[in-house]
Amino acid sequence: MRLTASLFIFLWVTVWNIDGSCLKPKATRSYVHSLFENSDVILAGIISGISYRVDSLYIEPCAHRLLASDVRIFALTNQQGTFLLDAPMIRVSLPVFDTFYTISRKQAHRKRRRTKQAICEASLCPFGSKCGLKTGVCECKAKCRVVTDVVCGSDHVSYSSFCHLSVRSCVLAKKGVRLRVASKGPCKKRNPCEDLRCGPGEDCVVNQINGILLAQCICPTQCPNYGDSVESSPVCSSHGVDYQSSCHLRHHACESKTNITVKFYGRCDPCHGHKCPNGQTCQLGVDRRPECRCSEQCSMNSAHVCGTDGKTYMNECFLKLAACKEQKDIIVWKRGNCNEVGSPCEKMECGFWGSCVVKPDRTAECECPSKCEDVMRPVCATNGETFDNECEMKKKSCETKSMIKVKHQGTCGIGVCATFNSCKKPQVCVAVDGKPKCVCPSCTDELKEVCGSDGITYANECKLRNAACMTQKDIFVKYNSVCEGCKDKKCDFYSTCVVGDNHKPECKCPDDCPLYEMSQGKEVCGTDAVTYSSECHLRKSACHQKKFIVMAFEGKCDECLHVQCRYGEECRGGVCICSYNCPANPPLSARICGENGVLYPSLCHLQLASCQKGAPISEMPPSHCHSAQTSFPDIGDGGADHKLAIFLDACECNRVGSFGHTCDEAGQCKCRPGVSGLKCDHCLPSFWGIHLIAQGALSCRPCGCSAFGSARSDCEQTTGKCECRNGALGDKCNLCPNGFMMAAEGCVPTTDYKTPRDCHSLRCFHGAKCVPSPASFPDCVCPQTCNMDRLGVVANMTVCGSDGTTYSNLCELKMFACKHQMDVVPVSMGICDDESFEVLDRLQREQNTEEKRLGSPCSRHEECEKLSAQCITRPGRKSVCDCGEGWRSHQGICVEIFKKRKYDQLELATDLKSDWFVLRKDVTRFSKLSLHIHLKEKREGTLLRMVTEDKKDLEIVHENRRIVIKVGKARVESLQTIAYNVSLELKWRRNELHFKLNGEIQKHTFDGVLDSSAKKIFLGSDGKWPRSRLNAIIGFLEIDDVPVRIADVKPFYMTPEISRIVKFKENGYLKFENLNMDVREKTFVEIAFKPYRTNGLLFYWSVPSDPHTDFIAFAMIDAKPHFVYELGSGLSYIRGEPIPLNSWHTVRIERFAKDVSMYVNGTLAKKYTSQSKNAHLDILKNDVLFVGFVPNGVISHKVRKLNVPFEGELQELRINELPINLISVSSYKKREASDNYILAANN
Repeated sequence: MRLTASLFIFLWVTVWNIDGSCLKPKATRSYVHSLFENSDVILAGIISGISYRVDSLYIEPCAHRLLASDVRIFALTNQQGTFLLDAPMIRVSLPVFDTFYTISRKQAHRKRRRTKQAICEASLCPFGSKCGLKTGVCECKAKCRVVTDVVCGSDHVSYSSFCHLSVRSCVLAKKGVRLRVASKGPCKKRNPCEDLRCGPGEDCVVNQINGILLAQCICPTQCPNYGDSVESSPVCSSHGVDYQSSCHLRHHACESKTNITVKFYGRCDPCHGHKCPNGQTCQLGVDRRPECRCSEQCSMNSAHVCGTDGKTYMNECFLKLAACKEQKDIIVWKRGNCNEVGSPCEKMECGFWGSCVVKPDRTAECECPSKCEDVMRPVCATNGETFDNECEMKKKSCETKSMIKVKHQGTCGIGVCATFNSCKKPQVCVAVDGKPKCVCPSCTDELKEVCGSDGITYANECKLRNAACMTQKDIFVKYNSVCEGCKDKKCDFYSTCVVGDNHKPECKCPDDCPLYEMSQGKEVCGTDAVTYSSECHLRKSACHQKKFIVMAFEGKCDECLHVQCRYGEECRGGVCICSYNCPANPPLSARICGENGVLYPSLCHLQLASCQKGAPISEMPPSHCHSAQTSFPDIGDGGADHKLAIFLDACECNRVGSFGHTCDEAGQCKCRPGVSGLKCDHCLPSFWGIHLIAQGALSCRPCGCSAFGSARSDCEQTTGKCECRNGALGDKCNLCPNGFMMAAEGCVPTTDYKTPRDCHSLRCFHGAKCVPSPASFPDCVCPQTCNMDRLGVVANMTVCGSDGTTYSNLCELKMFACKHQMDVVPVSMGICDDESFEVLDRLQREQNTEEKRLGSPCSRHEECEKLSAQCITRPGRKSVCDCGEGWRSHQGICVEIFKKRKYDQLELATDLKSDWFVLRKDVTRFSKLSLHIHLKEKREGTLLRMVTEDKKDLEIVHENRRIVIKVGKARVESLQTIAYNVSLELKWRRNELHFKLNGEIQKHTFDGVLDSSAKKIFLGSDGKWPRSRLNAIIGFLEIDDVPVRIADVKPFYMTPEISRIVKFKENGYLKFENLNMDVREKTFVEIAFKPYRTNGLLFYWSVPSDPHTDFIAFAMIDAKPHFVYELGSGLSYIRGEPIPLNSWHTVRIERFAKDVSMYVNGTLAKKYTSQSKNAHLDILKNDVLFVGFVPNGVISHKVRKLNVPFEGELQELRINELPINLISVSSYKKREASDNYILAANN
């Protein structure tokens, strides 16, 4: 450690040995006397700077207490011209100076006479202040007169001078903040994202404004498509929701303010939608690929076997089937029933989802589920915890010895099932097409007969509970065995043996079948050419007709193939009918209340009414039908003509808006949700559509007007349209024109939006009030309570918000929207379903992959962006994608109408197979260029390339959603990103370039002069091989204000370059130095080679002078191509399948951050995502690329085993589309072939 001390001279003081106790020495006379005896020099000095020697780094324990400008006394010894500090430094004070003075003069020590303490000696003023001689108060400096060099403070802020820093330090000292000089000169620019903590899904974006780096957190606005890369592949979120890509997941997390992460790459449930042949089950295989397994085509012969799981199966086929379904190793333990052959599991009771396993030593023990599939089928358990799937829940229950069951499917607290409590045990709520549905649990094929209380014999107790669940009947186990009398009873036509109350066995048909719509995919075609809703309905019909009917195939019969039956109907002979046999006089206890307020005599009558209506009628509690009494006086066997008798009263209640026709003493009728008035004849404020109740709606609908974009909360009562303000669009005023954004003031230009600084400019919503803050931005404070009693019954109903979330009541929605000041309003009552068209549109946008066209329905401008169109709503029509003002349709897209003459427009269509160049003799030297291009797809490539005489070509390229201007080797990127339209104007004069992109102007100065003559101008291509083409439409092109017409452009063809072949033998290698290529974010490597041997290193690229550098390498290991790379925090690699020797192969590697893909001969071989913390490949200065072999051991020790000389032929090597200049060589000769590489070989 070196200290620079200054008194009148400057000394370099080296600290070698200092006591590590870090104690402050007391400057006693004896201590000072010892310093005089042991030291060569004693001096007082000011510390002007502190530095550390790297070669012999030793940091003194108390060095952190030293600061620049501190005054200390140093005791030094001289050792060969170097001053050593062997004692701790002493602080300066008058008594210390007295002690040093008397000892140096060899005089007796005298205590200093007490003097009257000055007013400023009572306190020590902080740095940057001075004591007032009259007041004794520390006062900060008012201004700085002397301007010195810039200094950097410890707060990472640059100050104009040391004086300015001291003034700031004095002010901060009063607040308890310490500020000192960190270094001389301005502070180095830090990444402002380090001090910014972004929310879920947000990206930190850095912009430079007036030389200052500013960071802000923004939501992803666009998700680019990278083809088959991992970044553009579907992902499964931690909430069990599928997204098109990780970018779409982050976008949803950001918009919903929810912490959502990637759980799996790929779909949550790959088996969902994967169709397997009849009798097989979908399971996950290698890399979570769906596979069809477990054929159920087992014979029904009775040859009972006892498995090692302690369960009895009908035959060995059923045992293997159970082992496949449960993914367990179950084998036959003994032939016969387990209770007859004495299975050790008979005496074992395994609770908490455990299963009994028979060991080879004939002992039994309970085991917990050990392995579960990597699949996301979230379930909410009874303990309030969300599990990835039911298997994980059972595993946790077994390991903790606590009973945990499924409460509902889906994440706890999220989704339609979270607030749906209408499922009766053992039913479980499952979300189907965004709606809650009660389903019954599935069972295994274990054979352990039980006799139910309904007289039916069931294969096991689980199937008994399943039957009770399906029929909604109370069935319990009467005893464990086959029902008495049914053992010898044989039933035909799908009937089952039932022991009735008279204890006599009889055959009963399966009358309790679940209802399905004809469009749910459950239809089957019977051998009688009749289409049934399900296989259960087929067996039911066959049993009643006493006919032998079996399923011919799944799906509709030919006569019913194009017939679409309504809910509950069955197609017979091409005609849809309601086939129900309801009892004539059901008991009163069988009455069921429907959601339409009608009290039905039985469940069969409710199902018949649903069939006749063509829509399901849900069962409701009896209290729901308190005002609607019904009777069925004429119920026949067919039940086709039901007469509903409604008893009216004299209350004159509105038949549409009220529950029944009764009223209280004040004449107030019982209104439906959202309905108001004494007679229930109109909707509540902010509700609309009482006429829709007559069409089947359950209540008036919320207006759902945007809080930001609408002028008022109520809406038009027949259409629900809202009154918009400040240019807002759409029925709900939730859209803005292109170039505008929705803010609290309505639609404002994107460039004009400013963050409110005070309550005058801040507008609070949802009942909040603005509270100013002197230290920061104003805040909207919400009320502590919420009272919605004035709304009646609708206040306590679940409600669907415009964000697609179901809330328990209106107060919960309002408090959430108020707390976050979000534009969230109610759009429908109940859980989010089809009544919420905003939510329906959002789900369609997530799931619909159909490409938008002009005229397609839309709800947001982003949906039409690819067409350069806008989402436009015209009176009396739905919102569709259409061209806005100043644009017109051309070849299926919108193009801008320029103020040019018709014959000045070019409208040249380029694609991936065409190349064009400008054929104009007058185009030789020019200084202005204007063009407009519409990109048909987000593909990188060259828009225009001008070949010049001095080889400083001008090239306009589309890269990373930005426009890049290249002049020779220099380049400048546009500050703004582009989508599909590029309006560009270039002007240059000597070395200055001005370009205007979509209205934004930039200026750049190049080193060279831009005045060379133009040889040729290529359009939509760079004119090189391989070509970098674009799929685009060039609207117009002007050169020096002279338009280029279609007759001025000609197609051209360039033959590909002939690649030279390099042969490698006996440690031959190529060496390229200082490539200086930017591979930090993405890396593309393409190599064509013919291997002679199974092992060999093809190339290795790194910075040999840095032992901790990043690197990439490509090698053959056991005939398998391996790409190995180091990003700074761990080795990663990706490998393909074996390739044949002595034949040509082309391998392409594509790396985007951590995602790497390998293509072998044009086919995707492997994808991999690195687990490294870093995502950048840093190979910058002094880089070296070795091809074929790495000599002299300069390869990293991590991949030293890969350094096997490559023997074979190499034809082409490209890195980021840049070809590496190879040359045919002999591996025995040494030759210099170029300035940028050296070819060498070992003799």
